Amino acid sequence: MAKAKRSRQQTSSAFGWIFQSSAGLYLLLDCIEKATSIKMEGKKEDVEITLNDDTIIYAQAKSVENINDTANNRAKLKKALLSLSECTESVAKLIYISNIINPLDSDTEQQYIYSRTPFSAFRQPDQKMITDLLAEIDGGANFQTAKFELVTFKFIGDDDSQRYGEVLNKTREFLVRAHVSEGKAQAILTEWKALLMNNNAQRARMTKGDILFPLILVTIEHQDLEAKYNEVCELGIYDETMHRYSDFIHNAPRKTEFFMQVCGHYQKTYAAGDHINDFVKDKWKDYIEEFSVIEKSEDFLESLIKLLLLATLLKRTAINNIKTAANLEVKS
Repeated sequence: MAKAKRSRQQTSSAFGWIFQSSAGLYLLLDCIEKATSIKMEGKKEDVEITLNDDTIIYAQAKSVENINDTANNRAKLKKALLSLSECTESVAKLIYISNIINPLDSDTEQQYIYSRTPFSAFRQPDQKMITDLLAEIDGGANFQTAKFELVTFKFIGDDDSQRYGEVLNKTREFLVRAHVSEGKAQAILTEWKALLMNNNAQRARMTKGDILFPLILVTIEHQDLEAKYNEVCELGIYDETMHRYSDFIHNAPRKTEFFMQVCGHYQKTYAAGDHINDFVKDKWKDYIEEFSVIEKSEDFLESLIKLLLLATLLKRTAINNIKTAANLEVKS
């Protein structure tokens, strides 16, 4: 029996980590234009999103695997408030994010279901309940209720299409703003889930550029580049280069920023017209120093850089749309 109990605890813990990562992505996509970085399992909270004015969104994530499990709603809320009450500096928002149907243990069970509600919009009895809980917490008097928000979203079921439905919708919303095909939403969400789960384990801060990198990859990969490649490279090793191409991209320096800088350099060099071939043939050597640590063979280095520049510049409009939608600042 003890073994079965441990197994259930391990399953519950794994679900909690999955929800926490999804909650981080859910919140980030809501503020991606203002965000600069995100950290899962941050110094203070489950999710910490730094904004461009250096303030921070602190979020506590609490979940239930069984949506009918309501026994600990009040206890989970109090734990979240206890943790959030310790965040007193550089606060943009204090968020309690959950998939619980009635996270405030309110008398009106459906009041806050799957919504974003600031403390000022709570029902009066629920505001009083929060202030009463804070009164029981050491330091609770310093809690900034004016910056407190409750965020709930649907995250239930064993089937991924059901469980991640709302996060997928958030992904689609961003892709629409970025003028990226909604048909790529599932592939991008899969990459984002893996990225955030890995970050959850490593507890390292990720920049907005890090988050956008999978989107850049989906945008530039799977192009038929052979004809264009043969116009700019006489080495005749297209097939061999394509074999190394994906690994080369994944090891690109500065990730997203690199691809956006290439587009910026091209636009500064040529104000109008299609001069991609000229740029690739004339400028590929400018990138040798950055990539020589990845590829030692001079022929493959030339071939790979030229292929990468082609792939990037042929999708420069899409890359610039992503940059604009995310409000990403990239130094030239």
